[in-house]
Amino acid sequence: MDRLSIDALAGRLEVLEREKHRWKCLAGVTALGVGLLLAIGGLLGSRVAVAQQLEKVGNPVPRRMEYKITDTIYLNQMDKPFREMAADGWELVQVVPTEWTTGGQGQSGDFQKGIIVARRPMVPGK
Repeated sequence: MDRLSIDALAGRLEVLEREKHRWKCLAGVTALGVGLLLAIGGLLGSRVAVAQQLEKVGNPVPRRMEYKITDTIYLNQMDKPFREMAADGWELVQVVPTEWTTGGQGQSGDFQKGIIVARRPMVPGK
């Protein structure tokens, strides 16, 4: 081979190596930038979104509630305790039947006793 062709080939390889190095540096800087943006966006984005949700007019701030569970009572006699609880500001959440009774084997039965689960907003300062 000629000396000129080897020199030309070596010059071309040097140019290609410099371009490759430039592209590798650009890719590294881009990857670092994307990583930083994701990290900063993950840390700051969630707090900003929560703050914006609380500031919306149509989105009321959730209130803390206190819950009350009554002793076992007969379900057919729960009107009076329920009225008393409603007068104190309690709201019915659920009636949970607890005792199943049947008339005999293979016959239908019903629940005789249960408990009442109620809630009301917590008084500030408690």
